[in-house]
Amino acid sequence: MLREEFEQRWARKSVSLREMLSIVEERMGKLNGSMEDVKESLYGVKDRIYNWNEQSKNYVKMSLDSTMDKSWGKECRMQHSVKRKKPQSKEKAKASR
Repeated sequence: MLREEFEQRWARKSVSLREMLSIVEERMGKLNGSMEDVKESLYGVKDRIYNWNEQSKNYVKMSLDSTMDKSWGKECRMQHSVKRKKPQSKEKAKASR
């Protein structure tokens, strides 16, 4: 009787182990699919970050260029206005007061 009980228990355990193995394999398949989805999402996020980085660089460069253009423009206008001004004679200076 012990041998029969052992074989029955072993048969139940082997069925149980096969079922568990089947469940684990199924879950592994789902996990692998999920990991692929995560990888695709990660690539999308990396692309967006790269694009934002490039846009930020371009914006900063344009801002600096604009600032430099304005600075150089003011400096040139100031130099130009200094060159154009002629000193007034003492008589004209007294008359304009």
